[in-house]
Amino acid sequence: MRPVFVALCAAVALFGADELPAWARDAASKSAPAYPAKTPAVVLFQEETLTVEPDGRRLMQERAVIRKLTTGRVKLNASRAFNVKNGRIRDIRAWVINPSGKEIKYGKDRVVEAALDSGSLYDEARIKMITPGDDWETGAAFAYEIIEEERTLFTQYPYSFQSNMPALLSRFVLTLPVGWEAKGQVLNRAPGNDGYTNTGTTHTWELRDLPWFEDEEMSPDAHVLTPRLALNYFPSNGAAGLRPLKDWAAVSGWVASLSDSQSQLTPALEAKAAQLTAGAATPLEKIRAIAAFVQQTTYISVQMNLTRGGGYTPHPAADVLAKNYGDCKDKANLMKALLAAAGIGSHLVAIYSGARDFVRPEWPSTMQFNHMIIAVRAPDGVTLPTIASHETLGRLLFFDPTDPYTPVGDLPDDEQGSHALVVAGDSGALVRVPRAPATANRVTSETNAVLNTDGGLVAQVQRQYFGQTASGLRSLLQQRNDAAIRKMFEYALTRQLGGLKLDKIEPADSAAAGRLDLRLAFTAQQFGKLLKDRLLILAPGALLSGSRYSLPAKADRKLPVQLEAEVRQDRVAVQVPDGFQLDELPDPVQLKTSYGEFTAKWKMAAGKVEMEQALEIYSITAPPAEYAKVRAFFEQIGGATTAAVVLVKK
Repeated sequence: MRPVFVALCAAVALFGADELPAWARDAASKSAPAYPAKTPAVVLFQEETLTVEPDGRRLMQERAVIRKLTTGRVKLNASRAFNVKNGRIRDIRAWVINPSGKEIKYGKDRVVEAALDSGSLYDEARIKMITPGDDWETGAAFAYEIIEEERTLFTQYPYSFQSNMPALLSRFVLTLPVGWEAKGQVLNRAPGNDGYTNTGTTHTWELRDLPWFEDEEMSPDAHVLTPRLALNYFPSNGAAGLRPLKDWAAVSGWVASLSDSQSQLTPALEAKAAQLTAGAATPLEKIRAIAAFVQQTTYISVQMNLTRGGGYTPHPAADVLAKNYGDCKDKANLMKALLAAAGIGSHLVAIYSGARDFVRPEWPSTMQFNHMIIAVRAPDGVTLPTIASHETLGRLLFFDPTDPYTPVGDLPDDEQGSHALVVAGDSGALVRVPRAPATANRVTSETNAVLNTDGGLVAQVQRQYFGQTASGLRSLLQQRNDAAIRKMFEYALTRQLGGLKLDKIEPADSAAAGRLDLRLAFTAQQFGKLLKDRLLILAPGALLSGSRYSLPAKADRKLPVQLEAEVRQDRVAVQVPDGFQLDELPDPVQLKTSYGEFTAKWKMAAGKVEMEQALEIYSITAPPAEYAKVRAFFEQIGGATTAAVVLVKK
């Protein structure tokens, strides 16, 4: 599901002559402050105007002037999405102003039009764009102007004041008919510092001197850092047939008015539900049987009539069953219908897929969602990580039927912990989707190895992946991509151990139990180091599972450090050659910080060097001032993986 946020509208003058407009020439003449050498470009001027007509039609005019600062390629274009059924791009043009003063016009011959979603079977959403060519030199300015008109049901609008580039001036202007109201809030901006002014029916938000956000390791996404406008507007008297969405219950009621009738039961749906659940002894088994079937239904995006609510209107469940394909809202609605046929209630759930902290509760809006999942009434006595209790909606089991690699009881990681709208008529609500504890997404590993006198190693590994840690490997298994699985492990092990031969890979998926087992066997060419034919040095930590964290030293960290929850438990045992005895063991490590916990210990017994590790990283966002502490935490973990055990020949 992908709502389209654009619409039709009033009349403004189209572009006149082909010469560079005065606003573009004026902005291109502006000087900008010095930025770090890595800064690709600076936005000298950015403006979008939204003009709304009394019948709800609207027109958007977008302008920008961007100066290139680096010698390398800068990925940039003038582009805008639109809907062919209810609107159009009235014009799109662009210019380049080189440092020499030479002006280059990009006309109709440079315009490219394409489907917005190349994977969609039927898609009314299109995009037009102009991309600057090689004549966009360092120091040159790229200017563009786009006019779009469209009719839509939406009376809300989002505006991003910047991407990751710095911006000298960014402005949004709203002009409404007499008697209409507007309410806008600038997210990620201190109250009272939103640059808002109002003159009659025109509302303006203007921000200046927005800084550059350099990508930094483990930093939050731009949507939680850069300012963006969340705008509502509506006629005071309810004219134009537009429905104001003033709270989340109203949003739920509106979505339900589009979707509820699409899950009507038919004999075919009832027969299919009976077939799927014939062998199920409990309600949870019925849910799992229906979920597995819907997961296998082919995903094909079918985007029709988006600006009239089509983005939230699934196709009839009976049609999706008959055709065996649909998009996320179609699959969720099919599951809802099949569950109803089996006597189990459920609700559609609108959610944002891709970032758990994208949806902001303070803005009741359909425009914050790009995906549809389902919330099933949880059976009595069932306890799963993705069940949450709501004061009016009861116990809900959240599940994503579009994700073919995540079983019931689990959710894709980027959906866990996010705000989502449970669609239940006017009783619907925005809820916090449960986030599974880190222990539900852990990796456990046991390695038994034999070290030869020449330093070579023969190892057997048994590993278990729980929850979302199994999703990547499970996807490759379901695709029967054995070559990709082998390549993935060969690459990871080679990075840790150098040259090796992967002798065996045996995965075994237990999706219903939320676990995937893996057996590995490999031979490493050089694991131990023999010095002067007397000392044998080895680092058991090199055989541990898991990530290797490496954060560069940086005194001027600008962005917060975002950590994701992770749990790993490992045991390594290495049989050493006869004739060697222990000379030196690393000291035990025990860390407990605001960022996580880590323990590691070593011992030697019965001719084996053993190491045990337990790591838990917390889900936390640390301020930039704590970067050195976060880095020190991971450096201590890294030190344990390279800590050496020294053996001496008897």
